[in-house]
Amino acid sequence: LLTRLGMKNSSLVWREDYAGRVAQEQNYRRGPMPKWKPSVAHAASSLHTTAEDYAKFVALMMARYEGAAHQRKDETMTSMLGRATEVEGGVYWGLGWGLQETEIGDQFWHWGNNGNVFHHFITASRDKRSGVVVLTNSQNGRRLFRDLIPRFMETEQPAITWLGY
Repeated sequence: LLTRLGMKNSSLVWREDYAGRVAQEQNYRRGPMPKWKPSVAHAASSLHTTAEDYAKFVALMMARYEGAAHQRKDETMTSMLGRATEVEGGVYWGLGWGLQETEIGDQFWHWGNNGNVFHHFITASRDKRSGVVVLTNSQNGRRLFRDLIPRFMETEQPAITWLGY
């Protein structure tokens, strides 16, 4: 998938060409921390990527396919982004994605952290064909989400409220 999407700066294991150009973990008390360099892929935690590369994946999730040849792909995307379980207050779980109802339509989202330092949040709208990817390398990085993401997506974000950011 990484190769097919042209995600040249992404890998689930450490690559030596990352040295000197990756974000360094920042601890507010101790400063820069040693870089974790996984030699084995961990689906939930070892992805090294850039905002640009991650946006390519999000763009794939936003794509709508035309014609019979692409019908199966569209059905797969629709099932991945369909509401499987309601969490609360307009927030749902899909298959691998969070989903949320907003004032301007449904959006899919994902968040995560590694070691409570690298934090990310993405959200996108298939209908509006817009999205935002925010990656941080600070223990305080989550504080950006509440202010930045509603500004870019032009609506409040129930998922951010539910996560307590």
